[in-house]
Amino acid sequence: MVEVNLVRGEVAVSLGDLELVLVPSFDRVARVEATLGRSLVQAAQEIGDGRGLTAKELVGVLDILARSPKPDREKIADAVVAAGIFTALGAVQPLFLRGLLGGRSDASEDPTQAAA
Repeated sequence: MVEVNLVRGEVAVSLGDLELVLVPSFDRVARVEATLGRSLVQAAQEIGDGRGLTAKELVGVLDILARSPKPDREKIADAVVAAGIFTALGAVQPLFLRGLLGGRSDASEDPTQAAA
């Protein structure tokens, strides 16, 4: 298992034999939005509504958000197909939520859960 920095909002993603750490940052989120042609909020809503992303968009998002060192896009694409696009979308959604909600201030709390 790869190490993630929960305070920074990093998310570990396993797609078959490929393990990636996705890292949200302003620059990376802006690049994702430019690649998708829509906001992160809209993309997260689409994933939640079952409309998702195209395979090309999904690979692009993973490539942009992956922490270095990272595999080339072809290896990411092969891993997405091997794991299944639906599985890969499910792996990306928590990162989108963390990008929207921010990193964890306390590693024991999950920022994807609403505060009571």
